[in-house]
Amino acid sequence: MSLYSYAAAGSDIAEGGCACGMPVRPRHLASVRPRRYTCDSTDAQWAVLAPVLPWPVWLEGGGGRPEKYCRREVIDAIFYLADNGCKWRNLPADFPPRRTVHAAFSRWWVSGEVAAVHNDLRDLVRRAQGRAPDPTAAVIDSQSVRAAETVAAASRGFDAGKKINGRKRHIVVDTIGLLLVVCVTAAGTQDRDGARPALERLRELFATIVLVWPTAPTPASSSRGRTPNSHSRSRLSNAATHQDSWSCPGGGWSSALCRG
Repeated sequence: MSLYSYAAAGSDIAEGGCACGMPVRPRHLASVRPRRYTCDSTDAQWAVLAPVLPWPVWLEGGGGRPEKYCRREVIDAIFYLADNGCKWRNLPADFPPRRTVHAAFSRWWVSGEVAAVHNDLRDLVRRAQGRAPDPTAAVIDSQSVRAAETVAAASRGFDAGKKINGRKRHIVVDTIGLLLVVCVTAAGTQDRDGARPALERLRELFATIVLVWPTAPTPASSSRGRTPNSHSRSRLSNAATHQDSWSCPGGGWSSALCRG
């Protein structure tokens, strides 16, 4: 049975025939590529991923051109680029055309579907472990990474402590390590300053979170003599709005709309 069903009257679409489960029609190219890359999705992974992907509008008679290429091949091409860090134009020739892959990714990114898929999968993992979908506690940390030569000087900085010239990512995860929020700043940004927009975004997306543990003592917690081992904690009510940093939402979405 196809992962996508089509019940429109008079349709000439038959079910099955492609690795992605998309109903077959004359212009749909079924997958014939051997699965040779380590980043290719397995059948078990695809069975979980396919139902949370953006629903093809044309399947319900909403208009638009039907997808020509196997959707699983498009997803595997995106996985290949993320895993290997290559340019779009350097995708191997056995994937769909790079313009097709880039167009699909750009469309899903702008519409918020990339974040939606991530968050739906995170909810599935939390439910599988017997937890509620929305976390009540989180952990925040930062990491400085070297920036490529193509990164503009205006968006990079120097981390004097780690001797790194690049950017710093402030990451918030739940208590089992699943990503909630990422905020990217210049590497020279102090952790306490970068944490403000990250915590503000976290507060907008997850109203259920009331407690955040930092992995290193902040100035406030250090003044009280607390250390990471003594479970120093930060209340979200202390988060301040910071409009100068770019933040990437990692939570609060569903496949239909943003819960934030």
